[in-house]
Amino acid sequence: MKIKSKRGEQLVKLKPRPLRVNSLSLSKSNQVALHVSDHEGSRLFLINLSDGTQTSVNMFEINSDGAGSEKVDAYKWSPDGKKIAFGIGDLGSSYIGVYDVERKSYTHVSDKDFTLVSSIVWNKDGKSFDFVSKGDDSPQAVLYTYSETRKSILKNGSLSKNDEQKLAQLTPKF
Repeated sequence: MKIKSKRGEQLVKLKPRPLRVNSLSLSKSNQVALHVSDHEGSRLFLINLSDGTQTSVNMFEINSDGAGSEKVDAYKWSPDGKKIAFGIGDLGSSYIGVYDVERKSYTHVSDKDFTLVSSIVWNKDGKSFDFVSKGDDSPQAVLYTYSETRKSILKNGSLSKNDEQKLAQLTPKF
């Protein structure tokens, strides 16, 4: 696959070859988040369009057998394009992670299993984001806020179906 931008063109080769491309999202820092599905689940790659380097987000969560996580639920670039937040885990589990593309550093921000993260939306300040989780024990969607300043996650409450759909529209489609 070729990805073209104003700053050049990059040839992207993924191994193993994915079954399909679910979505992609361009950041303000000339990075592309490419979400793909394969036989093992779903993967999220970050591709620097300036130099062609690729980072597999799934490898940040290493399982006991040395393999990366099976899936990435939702993801979203920060307003300045320097960070990306995502739900990551195995089938039936999802945790929140943030990757800083400038520092090349991953931060695991949640120990709580959110089962499925369906939406992530950064706040304008770029220091916090909201995310929606649906658990196995309840079909009701719950809104949370993560604050980088406080290093904490705050539960804001349940969402109506309409509010959940509005937030989902702000997250790259799968």
